[in-house]
Amino acid sequence: MANGHTVLVPIRYPLTAKSTQTLTSAERIAHDYNNAQLIIFHVNLFQYNENVKEAEIRQAVTPVLDDVPFSVSIRQGFLIEEVILEEAQQRNIDAIVIGEKQNPLWRRAINMLLRNDPDIAPFLKENTGTDIEVKTAN
Repeated sequence: MANGHTVLVPIRYPLTAKSTQTLTSAERIAHDYNNAQLIIFHVNLFQYNENVKEAEIRQAVTPVLDDVPFSVSIRQGFLIEEVILEEAQQRNIDAIVIGEKQNPLWRRAINMLLRNDPDIAPFLKENTGTDIEVKTAN
């Protein structure tokens, strides 16, 4: 790493249009941090029996990230937001880039009631403290 900054970029796999947009925003942010190292992060969810491999993520992400150094990290977990928070705290991350929520209002209301598909950005902003910047992709 050129200057020691590290940016965590949680994505879904296979990549969606929103994941690609998140990666593009993360690339801009890495340049703003003077070419920070990106950590592309995926959570294999226990409840869906996911088992995505690093090589799959790397192959999907490489064409999107032209010239920014990155590594890939994958962890198992149940609650995405808690696994992201843990990863950020363990790695001493400078920033987290989160994709925008894209669910319609009625679906967000149902999901909040059921605690399904949480809005991760507010959770991370509340729980990371002032040493980790949480940025929403745009």
